[in-house]
Amino acid sequence: MPRLPMGDMGAAEVIFGYGESGALALTPHLGRIALKDTMSSKDIQEEGFGENAVDAVATGRLVEVAIPMTRSTLEQLELILHGTLQSTVLKVTAFVGCQMYEDSRALLIKPICDNVPSVDPAEWVLVYHAYPLPAIDLGYARDEQRIFLVNFKVFVSQESGHVGQIYQIGV
Repeated sequence: MPRLPMGDMGAAEVIFGYGESGALALTPHLGRIALKDTMSSKDIQEEGFGENAVDAVATGRLVEVAIPMTRSTLEQLELILHGTLQSTVLKVTAFVGCQMYEDSRALLIKPICDNVPSVDPAEWVLVYHAYPLPAIDLGYARDEQRIFLVNFKVFVSQESGHVGQIYQIGV
């Protein structure tokens, strides 16, 4: 019976900066790591058919990755929050007006089985260019674990050999 190369369910390890020196695992996580791929289109209409589409044109696809990080290290948060780590103090600034593609990095998702990340590249998902956009909402409650939700904006690759590509299943 056919099945997905990465399995049908389970946790994952995420490596930000895969293939580069300074790559960083963004684990552990608590909750769902999500790769969302939504294709968009614009309808072609004719007056005689009202609001009904007679055709459509593909206008692109929005790909995002969300990682609910927990029990994070200051080094992980420095990278994700665009902060500056000084000893045990992480300072976060406004971070405005900066272009993102040039600082985007490869993001690799590996399924985990028995708390061990997969070593089979056929099971991995590689996103070519991703940039972290934190969406932090830290809760302070006796029964709520703190989560650093990080959404990654994904860009179409402009690099030779991958121009126009976004991600691949199997590495």
